[in-house]
Amino acid sequence: MAAASLSGHLRATCAASVLMAAVACPVLAQTSPDEVELSVVSPQAERVASQVARSVVQVVATAYGTDHASGVLSMQRLVGAGTIVDEAGYILTSARLVDEAMQVDVMLAGTASDPRPAATQLLPASLVGIVPDLDLAVLRIDASGLPALALARRPVHQGDRTITVLPGASGTHGVTPGIVLATGAPVRQDSPVPYLVTDAPHGVVGAPVVNMDGELVGLASAFVEQAGTTASATAALPAALLDAAMTQARSSTPRRRGVVGLVARSVTRRFSDDRVRSERAQLVVSDVAAGLPADRAGVREGDVIVAVDNQPVADMELATLYLALYTLREGQALTLAVDRGGQSLELTTTAVAVVDLIASR
Repeated sequence: MAAASLSGHLRATCAASVLMAAVACPVLAQTSPDEVELSVVSPQAERVASQVARSVVQVVATAYGTDHASGVLSMQRLVGAGTIVDEAGYILTSARLVDEAMQVDVMLAGTASDPRPAATQLLPASLVGIVPDLDLAVLRIDASGLPALALARRPVHQGDRTITVLPGASGTHGVTPGIVLATGAPVRQDSPVPYLVTDAPHGVVGAPVVNMDGELVGLASAFVEQAGTTASATAALPAALLDAAMTQARSSTPRRRGVVGLVARSVTRRFSDDRVRSERAQLVVSDVAAGLPADRAGVREGDVIVAVDNQPVADMELATLYLALYTLREGQALTLAVDRGGQSLELTTTAVAVVDLIASR
């Protein structure tokens, strides 16, 4: 499926199922039917997954919650995945797992000589900050020399092979091979966040998505359903957004992201006249937030964006364009050439800051 038309074929599904309650023991359940053990994947994938597994941790959040059976408020433990991204103790995970927690702990993976997680490896973690609209949290533990995953050095392309590695009980790990369907595409109607989408089925948020070199290309964040099928796919935060979050986490200077308040989606439409019939992708405004700069500049839902800052959309990689629209700077001017029912308009707007890239706690 082409990246240009993917967003029209996906719809977001329930995200709560990716967090699992654990009342007594802070471990994840065994791999689900959607996951496979390392022994049944290709030798190359097995080698990569075994290497990456050392950087995948279990994140244990302790918080008050309501028991579904009794309705009684009690202390509960939620367990999810996390990914070590800095040997100095920085870990990325899901914000909704840890944001309301009274205590957060991290269970490191075992070593090569002893793959079983030890009780002494359950370490307290501090919450450095969150990025609310990305559902991303940055944790830090008091440790050094950790096996951190490096961000991918080469671009990701549609059709590339990936592996999502999940932490499991007793030192085991699950792995879900996948193929990249889109390198940057919004999957929610009301959000401009561009995701890396693979055809890997359900997993756990916070788990790393890596290329066949074992480099981090994304962090599992949500799960989507391909319309018209029962197949699921993984939507991962791309490496560029993870890199920006980590840069801010290490900085003492707050950075604010700029927004103009529009969401654009790629739509494939058929065009025909007496001479030619063709299909081509168009970038269409799907949502405009009332009162924000795009709305004040006159951008309207249904406008077809023809050019951005005088650069034709037809000449741009959509993944790059989506990322650029999401990572605007506060005060950055943005000029859009749009087609509105055959009328050509040029609209200029200026990004305003609405949220810290990292909301320090």
